[in-house]
Amino acid sequence: MRLEWEEKAACKGAPVETFFPEINGDKTDNPWLPARNYCGQCTVKKQCLDAALKYEQPILMRFGMWGGQTPTERGVTASKRGRKTYNL
Repeated sequence: MRLEWEEKAACKGAPVETFFPEINGDKTDNPWLPARNYCGQCTVKKQCLDAALKYEQPILMRFGMWGGQTPTERGVTASKRGRKTYNL
């Protein structure tokens, strides 16, 4: 099931691995940068983040860029919104 706003997402058609990068110990590269580039120009970023926080299952909170936020950032946002957060 696709949500209406998804049709307007800047990431529509982008490679999925862009939003689920392999994270390694090398801090010289920012694995999230390609995803942030898509999210930075997206007109439905807020709707994406809201959906991620509403529909994510606990295990999924730990992966991927949604609404321009990493799993850790989403955990902080969820906490600020008074939502249950999961051990990231």
